[in-house]
Amino acid sequence: MGVEISDFHRGLTVNISAGQILVVKLRVPKGATYGWQPVRVSLGKIMQLDVSFELNDAVSDFQVSRFRMISEGRTSLELKYVRPIKREYQPPYKYFYVTLDIN
Repeated sequence: MGVEISDFHRGLTVNISAGQILVVKLRVPKGATYGWQPVRVSLGKIMQLDVSFELNDAVSDFQVSRFRMISEGRTSLELKYVRPIKREYQPPYKYFYVTLDIN
């Protein structure tokens, strides 16, 4: 069983148990060449499992990123919305971040 979060959880603290799956469901405009990429992930506490896309409406879809909670503690998860095909530095278009209390 997992915990699902979305744009509405930006900046909040999420309580979740070690071993659970965190599902991060964020909007992306249809046809966008941008996507959500992890910026800060505590390797000993969180492991990214996969990324998929879900249809939403005529204007946007959802990018769905799944993470497994590995060990207890407090950490943050940050994702940036960038164009993945660019190799040089680019400032992110926007950020998503939450604090995770893993117990």
